[in-house]
Amino acid sequence: MDDLRLIDLAADPFVQTGMLALIGALITRVLLSQYPARRLVFQLAFFLAYTDVPSFVQEVCLGEEFSIDVFSDMDGRCLNAIPRTMLLSKGGESIKGVSLKDSQLIEHGARVAEAVGVKGPANVQCFREADGSLPVTDVNTRFGGGFPVPLAAGGRYPELALALARGERPEPRLGDFAEGVAMTRYFSEVCLAPDEDGSLRPILPLP
Repeated sequence: MDDLRLIDLAADPFVQTGMLALIGALITRVLLSQYPARRLVFQLAFFLAYTDVPSFVQEVCLGEEFSIDVFSDMDGRCLNAIPRTMLLSKGGESIKGVSLKDSQLIEHGARVAEAVGVKGPANVQCFREADGSLPVTDVNTRFGGGFPVPLAAGGRYPELALALARGERPEPRLGDFAEGVAMTRYFSEVCLAPDEDGSLRPILPLP
């Protein structure tokens, strides 16, 4: 491309606008890298501009995250609350976790469940901040994705569900579970091949 063509392009208002936007973006990135608080404000404004409806903005939690699997009866009494660590999560799904006998987390989970009015299973997620507070980020009224941990730890939630179905009124058993029960998950796959009748059969793994 010759020099004359470059001059023509530089004089184009559209190209000038793009160049100014690029320079502005670079300056903004430098400024935000020096001032992290401004970066958060800028990002918040950027994403809120995506929608015309009122938006919910959640507080940034910097502490350690925990999940508390709770189970309540039909009167809203919390029958048990089993905290577990969130050692590894992917796509919002718990991959690694360990049951934890932490009296503060147990009481917190039970208090949240009863305040919300949970009936049956639920999963309370919270953070433990540096000031000792436990802000709640989620209350999922279902068995949590990491439910194998409280199940293996002896929470006996299925038994409680069957007891409620029979019209019984089990007594609370807060803290009645084993500590240190760990769960880890991994991805696996199954390969299938067409059979003579058109059905699919698993291909056995090679030795």
